[in-house]
Amino acid sequence: MELNAKGVTFLISSHLLDELGKIATNYGIVANGKLVEEITSFELEQKCRTSLMLSVDKPALAKEILGRFWDGISIEEQGGELRVSPIPQDSSEINRLLVEQGVRVYELKNESIGFEDFFLERIG
Repeated sequence: MELNAKGVTFLISSHLLDELGKIATNYGIVANGKLVEEITSFELEQKCRTSLMLSVDKPALAKEILGRFWDGISIEEQGGELRVSPIPQDSSEINRLLVEQGVRVYELKNESIGFEDFFLERIG
């Protein structure tokens, strides 16, 4: 007998999203009877990990500068702020670098989004 290696799909409805995160590999978020987003567990983990939020006067320039100096860094722009992950060991180094390159840094803060916050943002 040969087993199908494609996997099995279970439909689970739960408010215990942190627990689902321990067993699920793919998520479908449904709101008002419609599928609003499909996401893999890896993508969800990337979006929900702790990151460094930067409020700067020149987000595009800051993104370019940081991308040149740190390999493997992910930088997303969200409403004029930058979300940097993973967080470099020394956040003050980011501040120094940007200021030296003519970018004003108004705020640096660690931010973490949990599974439940992510889910609630998607369903409104």
